[in-house]
Amino acid sequence: MHEAIVSDDSVWVTAEVGAVHPRRVQTVINGKPTRFDSAHTGTEHVVAVVDDVDAIDAVLVGRLIRHHADLAPLGTNVNFVQAVGRQALKIRTYERGVEAETLSCGSGAVAAVVIATLRGLVSPRAVTVHNRAGEPLTVRPHPDRPRRTHWVGGPVTNTFEGVLA
Repeated sequence: MHEAIVSDDSVWVTAEVGAVHPRRVQTVINGKPTRFDSAHTGTEHVVAVVDDVDAIDAVLVGRLIRHHADLAPLGTNVNFVQAVGRQALKIRTYERGVEAETLSCGSGAVAAVVIATLRGLVSPRAVTVHNRAGEPLTVRPHPDRPRRTHWVGGPVTNTFEGVLA
């Protein structure tokens, strides 16, 4: 079950956090050993904490990790995360199914915050996640179920209205 809060300028939805597995995949990126931890947030995600998300070829590395043998047969979404402040992250996401980098991913933002919290990069409270879309998402623990459920939300803009007949 998901909860949602919709207002004129923002939308918030809950995401349930399932299994979390540290060091699910390990590789070398730009000459540096890099580990990917996994977190299931409605769909499978792996998250690597890196020094500079902009230095990563998100499509090339994302595609390789998405199809890694340890993640078969379904593969996974692949996130690269950089701490940019005590309660802020910068993220890039390679999305399975799309098979490319996506501009914003709510379940990926939640996975990134879960892993960054476990690694001590952020505190278990509201975290701003800066994405390629330029419209940051905020992820915060649900007050009643802080270890299992997170709220993810951000600004929205009405871009179309219509009538279905």
